Amino acid sequence: MRDYFLAKKNDLLVKTALEKIRRNYTLVVVGDDPALGAISNSNLPDEEKLKLLPVLSSKNMGHIYSKIGLSRVLDKNGIRTPDYRIAHNEQELKNSARLLGYPILIKIDSSSGGVGVFECFNNSDLENSLDKLHTYPVLMQKKIKGHEVSMEAFYQKGELIHFSYSTPEKSK
Repeated sequence: MRDYFLAKKNDLLVKTALEKIRRNYTLVVVGDDPALGAISNSNLPDEEKLKLLPVLSSKNMGHIYSKIGLSRVLDKNGIRTPDYRIAHNEQELKNSARLLGYPILIKIDSSSGGVGVFECFNNSDLENSLDKLHTYPVLMQKKIKGHEVSMEAFYQKGELIHFSYSTPEKSK
């Protein structure tokens, strides 16, 4: 690693990342979801966004920092995921909960680190979650039993550079 920069503000992040790619660095890695969201939602030209985002073309940006976008891409490409619905308001949320059946997870579309994820086992949990939801649309997923795993891959120009697989030992 030749250089490291921790941006404490989104506008500084986009500006600094842009400076780095203009200096012809071999690789610029944006390290977290909010940073990916800041870049994908910035007013940078697509050509510059593509140098910073983990996609090969501008038509493939719909899943960047979007749980809804990711669910749609996985579904479209035949990759199995838990059943899901997208709710644009409180009424759709309640209808979707009924259709999916409990337990469910309600997820704010753009967040990271578990922020904005609400687990509901019944209608009472759902009602309690409504007070915490300040933005729509939200992704609702059927919660499935199983072991939690993390699989992460790093590609450069379509070639796999690094892959990791891990399971959590404990969490708060």
